[in-house]
Parts: sequence; structure tokens; C-alpha cells
Amino acid sequence: MRADHSRKLRQNLRIQRIGLGQVLGALARFSAMTGIEPRPLKDAALRGLDAGVALQRQVIGRQTMEKNRLFGVRERRVCTDIKAHIVWLKKRLSGLDHELRQRIKDSPVWAGQG
Repeated sequence: MRADHSRKLRQNLRIQRIGLGQVLGALARFSAMTGIEPRPLKDAALRGLDAGVALQRQVIGRQTMEKNRLFGVRERRVCTDIKAHIVWLKKRLSGLDHELRQRIKDSPVWAGQG
């Protein structure tokens, strides 16, 4: 274990000695050899859309968890609380769907693909 740790430490030290120019040069050579083109960074609208989709997935996941949790609960008060939370999650999901549709509709990238 100790030998493995010291090997990793030596590798890290070697990596730290490499300058940024050398790293960029190596990436450029690799790109030229493989024919891979670098992708442009995402713009703010696309990052916002990605964040909205991620939030939508989280709400769907939470809604599924609450529905599954409902089956195991016997106490009436807890059931009503869970059902109320499921209703709130459905409303939130509906709002997110509307938001995402609007973002896609307003996006110049997606305008021609709808």
C-alpha cells in the first residue's frame, strides 16, 4: 500500500511540473491525431435549460419516492401529509414543464426544431 501511495505522489509531482502551454500543446496534438474537434462551451441559455431538466428529474424522483413511501404508511395523518406533498410535487412538475417548454420555444437554437 505504501509503495502504491508513493508512486501516485511521484506521478502527481510530475504532473504539477508540466506547464499549461505543454498541456494545451499535448491536447492539440491528441486532437490532431484522433480527428476529434473540441466542442464549444454551452451558452447561458443551454446551461439554464440543462439546470431545468435536472430539476425536473429530481422532482420526478422525489414524487416516485413519496408514492412508494405512501404504501408503507399506516397512520392516517402521515398519509394525508404525504398525499399533500405529492399534490404539491405534481403542481411543481407542471410548472417546470411549462417553464421548459417556454425556454425551448424562446431559444433560437431550438426554434426551428419544434
